[in-house]
Amino acid sequence: MGEFIISRRRGFTLVEVIVAIGVFALVIVSLTNVFFPIQGAWRRQKETLDLVRNARWVLEFMERELREAESATINTNPGSLPNGQVIRFRLSSPPAEPYWYWRGNGDSDSDTINFGDSSFLYRGQGNNLADAYSTRQQIANFLVAIPIFSNGGGLVTIELTVRPNPGEPAGHNNPNYTLRKQIRPRN
Repeated sequence: MGEFIISRRRGFTLVEVIVAIGVFALVIVSLTNVFFPIQGAWRRQKETLDLVRNARWVLEFMERELREAESATINTNPGSLPNGQVIRFRLSSPPAEPYWYWRGNGDSDSDTINFGDSSFLYRGQGNNLADAYSTRQQIANFLVAIPIFSNGGGLVTIELTVRPNPGEPAGHNNPNYTLRKQIRPRN
């Protein structure tokens, strides 16, 4: 006689499969809600670090040049820049036209000459600021305040204020970073 062996193996029911997919989907959504904010915070922190690192490099670059300068003059109202200040200096070798540092004055209008975007710090060489503008190099960006150049007691003080988003107001997610350096030119 033939015996029939009935297997008791059982698979997953449709309800169990749907519940498992739902739980898996909730876990994925939860991980996504954690991952993306962390990634955004990491990106903002990296951008801020790059911004401050760039501003520090600019100050060190300016410091090195001004320490080597035979003469350094600070003009707080150069005429063409209505709200700016300018540093003018000569390097000892080779003797050449003076170098200039300035912040741009924004868009030009009928009364002033446009000396670049107001969120940039420029460096150029020439006998006057217009000549220096034609040889300009952008050395810093994201400026939110007029760079403060002052000269007192034989020291040149440079203060730069930068912000990750200069077009937006300062706040918790968009703070100002101010760096200051005092330099004694050898003149």
